[in-house]
Amino acid sequence: MTIDRVSRKLIVLALYLDSLSPGAVSEFWLPAPVRKELKKEVPKSIDLDKISFEINSEITLLLDRERRSYLSEIAKSIIFQITAILEDEEKSFADFNRNCFGIIVERASEVEIKRLDDKIIDLESRHRKSRYDVLAENRVDKRSLLRQFFATSRKSEKLPCHQTLPYLNQNPFQSVQHLAKYGLHSINM
Repeated sequence: MTIDRVSRKLIVLALYLDSLSPGAVSEFWLPAPVRKELKKEVPKSIDLDKISFEINSEITLLLDRERRSYLSEIAKSIIFQITAILEDEEKSFADFNRNCFGIIVERASEVEIKRLDDKIIDLESRHRKSRYDVLAENRVDKRSLLRQFFATSRKSEKLPCHQTLPYLNQNPFQSVQHLAKYGLHSINM
């Protein structure tokens, strides 16, 4: 497996984040020798400004617009998280979501919450089921989710690179899970 320079730098940067905050990267699927090699490249300390500039410069030069946008968001998220750790700064949930997922979190008003609760109560009444019954009926076990994910992953790997599965919702940081086309595979942030 060949990993290009940009992907390699992002993987190493993500692994550096994981060294600062164990569990930030839940896993990445690469052959064992490649994983071992990448883990050896993780620095003990970094000049975040320099690395950020280098990675973003390389991303800017990429020809594939979608990939450029996707990797840029990944870099932004990883750098945001490393900065927060190095500055020992507790980021708010809203800041984290905005910088890592591109989601603007706004507080719902009491009126909106009441309206939603009324709709749920109406649905419970019409369907003669509580929200808890519906939740229990639709609960999915982890094994079946993993089975489905791996089945999809295997199918994706067989596709030509120009036909790989689309990025997750065009929202790269729900969990940075589909850079398979580019060598970076499931970095859950």
